[in-house]
Amino acid sequence: MKSEADRFGMSVALATPFAENSSVNHQELVLHARWCLEHGCDSVTLFGTTGEGPSLTSQERMEGLAVALEAGIMPEQIVLGVIPTTISEAVEETRTALVQNTKAVLLAPPFYFNGPSEDGVFLWYSAVLDALGSDARDIILYNIPSLTQVPISVELVSRLRKKYGRIIRGVKDSSCDWSITKPLVQTHGDIDILVGDERDLAPAVRIGGSGAIGGLANLFPAQVRDLVEGRDNKFITDLVELVVSEPVVSSIKAIIAHQKSDDSWSRPRLPLLGLTVQKQTKFFEKLVYLQQQHGVSLK
Repeated sequence: MKSEADRFGMSVALATPFAENSSVNHQELVLHARWCLEHGCDSVTLFGTTGEGPSLTSQERMEGLAVALEAGIMPEQIVLGVIPTTISEAVEETRTALVQNTKAVLLAPPFYFNGPSEDGVFLWYSAVLDALGSDARDIILYNIPSLTQVPISVELVSRLRKKYGRIIRGVKDSSCDWSITKPLVQTHGDIDILVGDERDLAPAVRIGGSGAIGGLANLFPAQVRDLVEGRDNKFITDLVELVVSEPVVSSIKAIIAHQKSDDSWSRPRLPLLGLTVQKQTKFFEKLVYLQQQHGVSLK
């Protein structure tokens, strides 16, 4: 189990704002990243799932990283989400981030072909890490099988750690399944096991989890911080149930738009759509009820 000083902490899975023409709104991206850092996040994770990374081109992701760095966000405050289908793209994006001294890279397995063998996934990760050579470090394996259809098992983590040692910094577990999260923490608690489902976050931290990369830190970082420090927060766990009742990215962006009084934030990139007016009305009725029940301001 890691010491308190060595724990990863809280990284916001940063939502990506889009202009009316669907280009990335870099100015708003930087402003929102700064807000999250100023309100309790230890780092920002760019272009993961909540950030709609797979809907952006490699060039757009690299431009966004460059803009964030040029705007003065410190490299050690940035994790780059790399969600590729090709080894060469994974190598290029990962190297670009790491040579600029970013905190880590969140590296998903290849996601197009369903049901690859564990040997195949192991060899894919090995090909990426071998190609990185001396640049390889601080790799966080991304377990989100509901989207990739490629589980990152306890055994796969063990094999990669045995071959690559400390290059494997940790695992982000977004399985949303305690029967998967718990064994990951129990077996690999000496590296950063990060929880994506806030409902399981505090319990995971209490048995050795190292923190989180999570979407609700876009909205209520102070309350998510409770969970990252192992304290229960009923408002956040109740909020998860509401957010997942609609497409998660659309739900989170709708709340950001409300908080910022900026409707442009409610706009995801295709193929995702924002919540309809009818759905927004019902969604915010439930959100206001949660706010009143728990005494939490929405702004």
